Amino acid sequence: MNKRIQAEEVNRIIDFHQTRMQAELDIAAGFISTGNASQAERHKDRAEIHKEAAEELKKLL
Repeated sequence: MNKRIQAEEVNRIIDFHQTRMQAELDIAAGFISTGNASQAERHKDRAEIHKEAAEELKKLL
């Protein structure tokens, strides 16, 4: 696999993680608005995992 194709694949995976991070934050916001702090915290933790994954992948580029 050449470098350009590898970079494109890494970028797609980064995009996935960034999209999932935003989705988890949106879900957390919904739980916050309904007063369900424990569920909100769980989704914020999931968002953090996706954020960290995207940051680590960016180091490969």
